[in-house]
Amino acid sequence: MVSVLKRFSRWGDLVFALALINVKHRYKQGYLRIAWAVINPLFTMLILFLVFSRVAKLPSEGVPYPVFSFAALVPWSLFAASMGFCVYSLTANYNLITRINFPRTTIPLASILATFLDFAIAFSLLVVLLFIFKIKVGFTFLLVVPVILIQLLLMIGLGLSLSIFNVCLRDIQSALPLILQAWMLISPVGYSMDMVGDNLRFFYLLNPMAGLLDSYRKILLHDQMPDPYYLGMSFVISAAVFAAGYYFFKKNEKKLADIILL
Repeated sequence: MVSVLKRFSRWGDLVFALALINVKHRYKQGYLRIAWAVINPLFTMLILFLVFSRVAKLPSEGVPYPVFSFAALVPWSLFAASMGFCVYSLTANYNLITRINFPRTTIPLASILATFLDFAIAFSLLVVLLFIFKIKVGFTFLLVVPVILIQLLLMIGLGLSLSIFNVCLRDIQSALPLILQAWMLISPVGYSMDMVGDNLRFFYLLNPMAGLLDSYRKILLHDQMPDPYYLGMSFVISAAVFAAGYYFFKKNEKKLADIILL
């Protein structure tokens, strides 16, 4: 895995250039443009607040529900957006793939990198909410970095796989929004991990986003270390997804130019 990450680092300039093109293309015709990075998670937070807090009256780990849900929505939005852009990244860039010889992995990687601009904006708003709701922030705040890196492993592995799958079967990009909606419901975005029974906890943690979102909340809302078991499971599964996704992509990379035009 280390050698793979080193290989990625050598393509950094190309990935960054493609990511910049993605960002410019995404926002150039939108009137609200970058404001959508805040509007989308805020709107989802409002829906979750009405459904889970006001109607279902679910507990929120002793913190105000808006910041409780937003602390999970920000990393979840990063995950969902990166998958949404990765899935059609290869088909949208078929002109480059069929005409220029370059590492094809840079295309989905650039799609993922481009979503970090929205993440940075939404995360800044989350920090503001932490101060508004007087949530204590300590040195454990820095532990967000390794959690983000683990999530990045997961996003790269899934993004590489989805981009290849969509080249072969275009229905993938149509089905993905439904899959992501269902995935969010089985992840602790609108509710706490404490609501999952002990007898189901292991199976629930097979969803790597579960341990990651719980870790974000422990760090940001409770000034605590992440649960090593939860985060450890997320890391192992994310690393396995990364390795499998990279292997699957490289195995099919040479056939991309032929398949993409079918």
